[in-house]
Amino acid sequence: MLVAVPALSVDMAADDYKFRDYFLSAQKEHLSWYQTRNPPWYLTGVMADGDAETTKFLRYHSILPWWTWPNMRVAFARLLPFLTWVLDYALWPNTIWLMHLHSLLWYGIACLLAGLFFRRFCSDPSLALLMALLYSVDDMHALPIGWISNRGGLIATCFACLALLAHHRWRRQGSILAACLAPLCVLLTVLSSELGVCTLAFIVAYAFSFDRAGLRARIASVLPSLLVVGIWRIVYTALGYGSVASGFYIDPVRQPLVFLLEWPQRHATYFAFQFGLSRWLLFSSFEFVGKQLPYLIPLIIGGGVVWLIVKRVSRDVEIRFWTIAFALGPIPLASAMPTDQTMMIAGLAGSALVAHLIASICRSWPAISGWRRITAGVVVGLAISINLIVSPVALARGTYLVGRTYVYLGFLPATVLGYDDNYKNEQLVIINGPDAVHALMIQHRRRVLAMPVFRNAWLLGSGEQDVEVKRIDEHTLQLSARGGYLADTLAAHFRGPGHPFVSGETIRLEALTVTLVEITIDGRPLVVRFRFDAPLTDQRFHYLAWDGDDYVLFDLPEVGGTVYLPEGRYSSKPRNR
Repeated sequence: MLVAVPALSVDMAADDYKFRDYFLSAQKEHLSWYQTRNPPWYLTGVMADGDAETTKFLRYHSILPWWTWPNMRVAFARLLPFLTWVLDYALWPNTIWLMHLHSLLWYGIACLLAGLFFRRFCSDPSLALLMALLYSVDDMHALPIGWISNRGGLIATCFACLALLAHHRWRRQGSILAACLAPLCVLLTVLSSELGVCTLAFIVAYAFSFDRAGLRARIASVLPSLLVVGIWRIVYTALGYGSVASGFYIDPVRQPLVFLLEWPQRHATYFAFQFGLSRWLLFSSFEFVGKQLPYLIPLIIGGGVVWLIVKRVSRDVEIRFWTIAFALGPIPLASAMPTDQTMMIAGLAGSALVAHLIASICRSWPAISGWRRITAGVVVGLAISINLIVSPVALARGTYLVGRTYVYLGFLPATVLGYDDNYKNEQLVIINGPDAVHALMIQHRRRVLAMPVFRNAWLLGSGEQDVEVKRIDEHTLQLSARGGYLADTLAAHFRGPGHPFVSGETIRLEALTVTLVEITIDGRPLVVRFRFDAPLTDQRFHYLAWDGDDYVLFDLPEVGGTVYLPEGRYSSKPRNR
């Protein structure tokens, strides 16, 4: 917890702003404008509910980007984190550091329970302590700690550890109470976060490693927890939760084929995160980090883990348990674009395997000689350096940089526009943002800072590709993106593959009409025209563009003129052609 203390200095990030608006809209009448354009305040996990009319309404009012697929569904049911957010906004709605302290306390509990879990499932106390240490200082936990709206991962981890401890007690001692508590805790885990499904991987691994009963009894021991997850998923789907048509999330139940196609690559990425990739990506801004080094390190450490598994999995029940859990754990995680913060539960097994690797090499070091000694030295040296030296530093740095590095130096409120109460009747036009989510948060951020918000905030394009902005006439702007839009993950979040545009398609918004002039082979926007109802020079329009550090005022070119945005960035002295 002390290593992660920098999180207390972090402002809100991403969905935190949106959640704040949800909760305060239920308490303050002046936010009723926002509430009428969004789902009810208690549906904090719902970005889009799959209803075409609702999505079109949100898109029409710029709450969602213009390219959002009408039937897109991104809805999560996270009951327990919701209750903790209610507590935050009931007791300290304007004290952000207390919200972060709340998350930090959950992380402390998660690490404590993880330590108890390791101690119970490891026969060597010193090795269990090493596992707990590796897990506690794992920098992959930075985002759940420093991102308030990601607290569900911490809570899910707590109940996952409790579920596994209860399951172990049931199978070893026959405790009826533990037999009831285990599936109950599994339920509480999935009610905290969808990544709680990873708990099943450990229960399956237990059945084929530690469990001493016959095969039928071992299989039957998995059924209570499996049944709980199955019922949860049925109710979850029936209530309209899950994802459809998003390029970021893939619902394995609704889109099994797409999930299977994406799974291998995403699964491999999670392995790379566990064995060191995420640590180096955090430091990628430093010159001493080569382009290939971040990917070489997880190959070396991961290779060492594979060697350990091959050597001992058949005769070591503990290695077998951690191996099965680590192989199965990331499978449900492949339903989302790989991000290191989702490894909170599956990472328990990863930390245990790395600890076994370090202990195995260190204990057998005197008997190793020749080239094997050199190889073993490189592997264990990297494993210790990355996990016990670099990782704690990266954790501290990562918790501080949440809302900065992860989301382009924080969600900036476009302060260049200043304060003007007339903005409530005026339009903000963002020519190109660094990513879709970043630009959509401008309104939320301004509201948090008690700055006037606009009637609408239109995001014309996003991403870091080269963009040409041409003024066709007094009412029309045309944007041409090299390689096409929706190539980046966050833009495709609102319209995934398999939902292409059609050339000539039009989308009507409140103040403008969008026309797809030209599309790519796979149906993504290549050339798009935006015809505004009022002249572009109307004083009610305010134009912004991203310059790489902040939003700046965008000067419209003359009719027929073009402004070039290299990598989507606008210079204060743009090149007109």
